[in-house]
Amino acid sequence: MNFSASNAPASGLSLRFFGPFEVRLDQGPALSFPYDKVRALLAYLALEPIEHPREALAHLLWPDLHGEQARANLRRCVFDLRRSLGPCGSDWITGGSRSLQLDTRALIWFDVSEFERPATAALIGPEELAHQHEQRLALYAAPLLSGLHLPDAPDFEAWLQARRDALHRQALAWLEQLIAHHEQRHDTLQALQHAHRAIELEPWRESLQRSCMRLLARQSPEAALAHFGTFERQLDQELGVQPSPQTRQLAEQIRLQCQAPASTATPARSERRRLVALVLELDLHDIGDEALTVLRQALDTAAGCLQARKAHVALAERAEVLAYFGHPVAREQAHRDAVEGALDLAAELRSFAPLSWRVGLHAGWSHGSSEANRPDETGTLAREARRLAWQAPPQGVLLGHNLVPRLQGDYQVVPYPGGDASPLALLQARRPTAWPQQEEEPAAAPLLGRQAELAHLTDLWRRTGQGQQPLALLLRAEPGLGKSRLAASLAHQVRHEGGCVLTLRCQAESAHTPYFALLESLPTWLGLSPDLEAMNEQTLGAALSQLDLDPQDRLQRLLGLLEARSRDVARLDDSHPAERKRGEQALLCELIGALGQGRPTLLWVEDLHWADPATQETLARLLAQARPLLLLATSRQAVPQALAQGGMAEMTLGPLSTHAARELARRLAEPQTLSEAWQAAIVSRADGVPLFVEELTRAWLAGLDDQI
Repeated sequence: MNFSASNAPASGLSLRFFGPFEVRLDQGPALSFPYDKVRALLAYLALEPIEHPREALAHLLWPDLHGEQARANLRRCVFDLRRSLGPCGSDWITGGSRSLQLDTRALIWFDVSEFERPATAALIGPEELAHQHEQRLALYAAPLLSGLHLPDAPDFEAWLQARRDALHRQALAWLEQLIAHHEQRHDTLQALQHAHRAIELEPWRESLQRSCMRLLARQSPEAALAHFGTFERQLDQELGVQPSPQTRQLAEQIRLQCQAPASTATPARSERRRLVALVLELDLHDIGDEALTVLRQALDTAAGCLQARKAHVALAERAEVLAYFGHPVAREQAHRDAVEGALDLAAELRSFAPLSWRVGLHAGWSHGSSEANRPDETGTLAREARRLAWQAPPQGVLLGHNLVPRLQGDYQVVPYPGGDASPLALLQARRPTAWPQQEEEPAAAPLLGRQAELAHLTDLWRRTGQGQQPLALLLRAEPGLGKSRLAASLAHQVRHEGGCVLTLRCQAESAHTPYFALLESLPTWLGLSPDLEAMNEQTLGAALSQLDLDPQDRLQRLLGLLEARSRDVARLDDSHPAERKRGEQALLCELIGALGQGRPTLLWVEDLHWADPATQETLARLLAQARPLLLLATSRQAVPQALAQGGMAEMTLGPLSTHAARELARRLAEPQTLSEAWQAAIVSRADGVPLFVEELTRAWLAGLDDQI
């Protein structure tokens, strides 16, 4: 299929299948489709543009149903598809009573067809061929139809996986050709960008890792060795194997290069630093030469804009910019630099209309080398920032929950739906404004169907106040089932009764950082600003004194635990590591006990499955001490061994009952009346997951009936 201007219809469909399923009519807003099998049917007809027997399509999508029932489901699905496509839907989905086909003349743009269009290698030179490959790779933002799964249709799943794999292999082949092309021309920066992209697609392919090491060694042998070290650790942790002899031999050659007398470079040093990752996604609906020129100009403008704000731009290609603030030089104000950079981007990109863009910002920790092009060793920060960018509205800047508290009072931000226990926010302007107070935020959905579980938690809290022995419970459930809502309900009750509530929020990128959640929460508990300059001897000493703790014996150890100061103080502490760890954990337990000020304390730990081992050991140590404490944790996994030995029990949350799900939908719809039919539709789609009940009911309230 060729969608050039000469044969494109005046009205038609634009299909974007790389990444989430997206269909637009006449370049308008994305169309909505009522359920996944409607999306699957359109995807299959578009990707297999021939006439298909209805019998075969019915069996493909409903293999477990008998013939007539499957055909009836297909008729309904075709009806829903045509209706979703608008007035021309019946003309575009053609065929009689026995077959179906998508009229490809309805397509004015289709990213997969553009990606698969054969290159004219025999007629052009290597530079133009490389340019064609880069054009097509700009379309490959993510695997084909990410997020579309039909577990009850295995033949469709097998077909879709085969198409994904074929496109994945093609993208990888082009990237390898581009690496070789730019390497031969000594364009190391371009070759490295393609090598990093290829490694994202195939992280365990060692030939790609060796290409990246060779290219890095041209710029910095130490950076190449740091890259090898990261890969070696990941192989051991994920697969339990070592790099191949060829990869180890290349690493040894680079190591000898570092040791050569002519080399005066100092070894790269791993550092623990707080970074902010920024991802800019540009939305390109056309890959013509004019559109690609605009895209390149926008990428160059964005990179220059961010570099002016002291960002390290790691990637600026394929309609995406990835930048890190706080690298290669650590900066205490990295989060403000990042927000200022995002606002500068918003201003600069206005001149590139009608190009659409989205920005995501996420903060976290890095242990990478200052020499590395990407200091985010595991890619967690970049992935989270990219997820936020995709979630943001067009021309929007979406902030992760860990950035929001650091910006209070300095920027205009508004809450954005989509967060779980912690809020996301849309950045709007530099104009100072207060973050909305809790009572101004939308009220949480009522806690229904969990009365027995809440009663059990309330009883645990009552027993905590009656004795001096700590109690511990893990709320275990999959995402969306309401474990955080249940814990929040108890926390609200405890605060209302005058008890002390301390909250820890564990994060994926901190799973190997000792005491991460505790140290992140400590400034808030002590009433201090999270900024590093606020945590000095004077402020910390005053905070300890207010807790009736002698600063003389505790201040230096506490300073040694907090943020960037830990490296400097550690050099002065010549105690045995085991002794030092015992002292650190004893101090943290003492602080938690003192914060309660004699009151029973609820210690609420969110996402315990991401807690680092040192934090788990500290929590276990708390359970061994005599104090009125209830440790309540939420997790997707079972109780860790250290806490199980300390007596932590486990409560597993299942889906809501049909009655509870109906009642929740009715309550959420108030003051409007939700009919029995709509209740049944919502409950059927939600499958007992409270979060889905909320989203589907909100869709009904917003008049988006076709999404239910």
